[in-house]
Amino acid sequence: MGVVAPVLPVVAGIVAGFVAGGFSVCAAEGAGMMCAVSALVAEPALFFAWVVVEPQAASASAAASVVNGSSRERINARRLPKEARLLRRVIRITIARGLTREGHVRASWTAVGCYALVAAASQLLWLTYAPLTTASAHYYHVSETAIGWLAEIFPLLYVVLAIPAGRLLDRWFHNTLAFGALLTAVGGLVRLAGSDYRWALFGQVLVAVAQPLVLNAVTKIAVEYLPAERKPQGIAIGSAGIFAGMLLALVLGAALGGHEIRLLLVVEAAFSLAAGAALSLMLIRHGAGAARTERVGVGADALREVWSFPGVRLLSALLFLGFGAFVALTTWLQALLHHYRISADTAGALLAAMVLAGAVGSAVLPPIVVRRGAARSLVGASIAAVIVGCTVLALVRVIAVDALMLVPMGMLLLVDLPVLLELSERSAGAAAGTVASLLWLAGQLGGLVIALLVQALVHHPTAAFLLLAGVGVLALPLLARLGGLLEASREDTEALGPAYSAP
Repeated sequence: MGVVAPVLPVVAGIVAGFVAGGFSVCAAEGAGMMCAVSALVAEPALFFAWVVVEPQAASASAAASVVNGSSRERINARRLPKEARLLRRVIRITIARGLTREGHVRASWTAVGCYALVAAASQLLWLTYAPLTTASAHYYHVSETAIGWLAEIFPLLYVVLAIPAGRLLDRWFHNTLAFGALLTAVGGLVRLAGSDYRWALFGQVLVAVAQPLVLNAVTKIAVEYLPAERKPQGIAIGSAGIFAGMLLALVLGAALGGHEIRLLLVVEAAFSLAAGAALSLMLIRHGAGAARTERVGVGADALREVWSFPGVRLLSALLFLGFGAFVALTTWLQALLHHYRISADTAGALLAAMVLAGAVGSAVLPPIVVRRGAARSLVGASIAAVIVGCTVLALVRVIAVDALMLVPMGMLLLVDLPVLLELSERSAGAAAGTVASLLWLAGQLGGLVIALLVQALVHHPTAAFLLLAGVGVLALPLLARLGGLLEASREDTEALGPAYSAP
């Protein structure tokens, strides 16, 4: 048994390694490999010493170290022909791959999952008070306007901090993201310090400062931890976490209600702390093994260079209009439908259905869209949904029709985000964090501008919905340009080919 124990993982490693690609290396050597096999058969004791006796075959890390060589390996290598030495190296590499690849992949996806939880926590803390504005005003003994500022400071600070946060992520990714995750958790904890409004404001400011550090990493986390063929899934999962956090805020607010604000803050703080600690631990433990990307500069010249990347301006414009329309719609939907005599509870249910459809769609659909090269069709469907849906909402005041328009509109607009982020990542390279920050910044600015325009028409719902339909019309010329961008990046997509299939 003392010999069998180390043999089993060795055999498993050889099989797994050859399946992963080691066999193709051997086959390429043709007859030379036959000579190598003959040498090994003629010297079984030497083969036994190579693979069984040497202690590094017993563990993944030791097996990997064999590739670098040792004094015993060099001595034994002199006794074999060139082909045998080559086969020996292939076996060693494939053993290492077979023993380590599964754990590395698992750790990589765990890091992406932990990031999605932190992204959800960031959105959850942002929208804590949005569904409980009146009750929160009574709890803190302030006006409803003051409660509104607890959410409104987020887009304002994001506009200021988005670009610096992106540059920091490109320069020091692991440390910057870990800091953002922990700062998010600290902000949630600070809100528990007391029932004074100043503690709530201070906590929200901390979370708002951390938000760009977290959201801008949605593409970078996939670049750092996943192989190229899995990046669309990674970006989709991160984006779904962002939208799931928004949905969770609405659900928790409705479930706990205005009489349990303290309990709501405790639950959200615990969730944020657990998510932040998990991601920080993953970044510390596995950061050294993640893919390394080139560090980029942080000056104005480097930023101008990033702004000149193919498609960045076009994708920013699309997100300005599309994500801006979504933000404006979710911000003012309840007030607009109130004029149609639709209750706040019903409007809230419609809003939750929109976000739920978007969260599920953004987790499932982007890899399929990327694999089939259907990004332009998706964006076109989103534009059509906005134009048709908002026109119908302006003219028809039937709740079933409203739901039929709102749910697919919300899903398509949110699925657009990870698809466009993945498209930008293809040309971003080491500047993935900065490019993501530019796109997020465009979306946030669009939300501010379009929401302010809708706010001016909040007492005239027909005009407000027609304004949103006009936003969709403005995006039509961009759709034609998107086709040219996709054609230019077709080589990259074809190079990945079937590897874009779902895991």
